[in-house]
Amino acid sequence: MAAAAVATALGLLTRFLLREWQLNATLVAVLCALSLTAPHILARPHILALPVMVAWIAALIRAVDTRSAPPWHLLPLMTLWTNLHGSFTFGLAMIAPIACEALWRASPSARPVVARQWLSFALLALAAACLNPYGPEMILVTFRTVALGAALTTVAEWRSQDFTHLGGFEVIILGAFGFALYRGVTLPWLRIVMLFGVLHLALSQVRHADLLGMLAPIFLPGLWRNNSRRLLPPANFKRTSRSIDADSDDSDVGRSDRLAVAAQYRSIRQNYPNECNSIR
Repeated sequence: MAAAAVATALGLLTRFLLREWQLNATLVAVLCALSLTAPHILARPHILALPVMVAWIAALIRAVDTRSAPPWHLLPLMTLWTNLHGSFTFGLAMIAPIACEALWRASPSARPVVARQWLSFALLALAAACLNPYGPEMILVTFRTVALGAALTTVAEWRSQDFTHLGGFEVIILGAFGFALYRGVTLPWLRIVMLFGVLHLALSQVRHADLLGMLAPIFLPGLWRNNSRRLLPPANFKRTSRSIDADSDDSDVGRSDRLAVAAQYRSIRQNYPNECNSIR
């Protein structure tokens, strides 16, 4: 059952990434996620909750990337998560930064509506999390566990990462940082907060390495597309799109090429207006 849960989580992650990433990049990300999760594939509740966590976070991020309403249909998933494992509080906590990003990316006129939608979603998710045999008491379990402090270090999986020898976790982290520096990847500040949040959890406690592997790629798909050289409009894109109709004397081939370029530019402008404005 544990293996099936991990396979389902990886399948959901792959399906989500393939919408935006190229096949090779998706394969590398999924293999890294598997490497970080493999030491924790045990017959325990936190593994059974992995598919729920991936589906929940991926749906929220997808709603932000597509500028759509929160995924109301996934609220029952929070109830299921609550009854599987105490990590559901992480899912509740992630609503805040994701909602802030949705509000940040919305147009000024749409922000009141977006704020009401995400506030309603957060309250309903909190109510869904209380549908368990212990009610709201389950939400406090996470804080009581963290409050144990130094006593947690007696359990190996609650200890911080060990860098006294080279391991898979260190190789993946260094490789990711090296790739980001080499390619000049840039992220909005709220995505950086989310990414650093799961990175902090993975560094502070061994058992959270799977969070980094499963969730870090989810924070990147739309932004990966924004950083792709193929999709960033060059400096003369705006002039090209405006002068398409004026160049009626050119060949059909040249005109069709420019029409394709202009259509691509308009699509980017429509889906990512803030990011295009920032690269002028």
